Amino acid sequence: MLQNTVIYAIGNFGSKLLSFLLVPLFSFYVTREDFGTYDIIVITATLMVPIVTLQLSDGVYRWLLDVAMKKVSLHISTVVSSSAFIILMNLVVLAVVFYVARSYFLRGLENGWLLLNYLFSLCLLPYFQQIARGLQQNRLYAAAGIVNSLILVICNVVFLVVFNWGLKALLLSMVIANYIVIAVIAYRIGFLRYLSIKCFDRRIAYKLVFYSVPLIPNIISWWLISSANRYIIINYLGEDENGIFAMAVRITAILVMVNSIFSLAWQESAITEYSSQNRDSFYSKIFKYYFRLELVAIIVLLPVTKIIILYFVDGTFGEAWKYTPFLYLGVAFSAFSAFLGTGYLSTKSTMGAFYTTIFGSVVNLIVSFSLIKSYGLFGAAVGSMVGFLVTWILRVFQTRRFFTLNFNFGDFVKLFMLFLISTTAIYFIDDFGYLLFLTLILVIICGLLYRADVKAISYYFKNKILKKKLNKA
Repeated sequence: MLQNTVIYAIGNFGSKLLSFLLVPLFSFYVTREDFGTYDIIVITATLMVPIVTLQLSDGVYRWLLDVAMKKVSLHISTVVSSSAFIILMNLVVLAVVFYVARSYFLRGLENGWLLLNYLFSLCLLPYFQQIARGLQQNRLYAAAGIVNSLILVICNVVFLVVFNWGLKALLLSMVIANYIVIAVIAYRIGFLRYLSIKCFDRRIAYKLVFYSVPLIPNIISWWLISSANRYIIINYLGEDENGIFAMAVRITAILVMVNSIFSLAWQESAITEYSSQNRDSFYSKIFKYYFRLELVAIIVLLPVTKIIILYFVDGTFGEAWKYTPFLYLGVAFSAFSAFLGTGYLSTKSTMGAFYTTIFGSVVNLIVSFSLIKSYGLFGAAVGSMVGFLVTWILRVFQTRRFFTLNFNFGDFVKLFMLFLISTTAIYFIDDFGYLLFLTLILVIICGLLYRADVKAISYYFKNKILKKKLNKA
């Protein structure tokens, strides 16, 4: 798992860090209103992708992984062809529906072809990425992430800074970057050699759909927790305020990036280790370290985030830092929920993931509606946080039939107290030097608090490096 984490980290963190560095650029060349509009386009497209693709990318990865582990007697072509023709058919239907809608209902829609291609690229990219992962080509998956972000950075700089295209620049950059990466992955895995109408198998297609479709309500519910409050913000506060909230979300996405790297590696390990005798102890140990690292990261990132927003982002977005403590906690609870969610994937009981997530999404909407009129953007941030918290708590109980996690409640108390200290401090400190000093103090405190873990990890890496050197010698 550590090896896969490193591979995913090289590709994903390096690539997504480049994308993260674009956030300050957006703030200077895109207005708050346009940034709010862009955010709505992105989250709306994110909602449509699983519906259009039937979330077959997850099914393809799961079945290809079984093929690689020789758990099923299938050929790769059968899985790829059966899924590809379903997705292709759905994209054709989408194009027809979009054409009709634009002709009769959306005549004033600007950049229609660009929006359609943006949606197409979002549908196809995860499908090809998951095929690469399923074929055990993790390095290709990582390299594709780097290529995607490099192209994205170059296009954004050219289209925003040179041509000053604003909102259009953001969408066009995504389309170009996604299509190029899709082409690269398709070429490297030899996609066309696996694609044949003769290999289409209705039985396998049915199994893929039966596995993947139950994930759609779960993903939609997840979307409701993380994104639906944007529509509430626009309805009550306007696109301008949504631009500020979108900036806060983009900044806190640095932690989402790290979590996504771990999640990729953990998902593979959780599935392969699910049948082992020491499963519960393995899962518990991994979660213990993950929980500690997640909350320590939030504690340290809070003052760093305020520095970024105050000193590296355009002043019109200056108040975005106020909402980051709640958003960071929401990211953490979301990560813990996803960790437990591997139980559904490991047992192929994907229907169970829906119930917890839909309950969390309902809680999010209720809290957001109740608070946003009185507390503005704070209400939306708190709603999202509470929704993810409820989902995590429910999954703790529901996944006990899959595995048992031993949880140290003392860790939660200690780290939550530090979180409160860090949150309180950033509301009273604005000076760059003092914020840096606060960050250093928090790092030292966390390091002393978990010095045994730091020593153990250092010892492990030193031994791994030493052993590799001796093997090479």
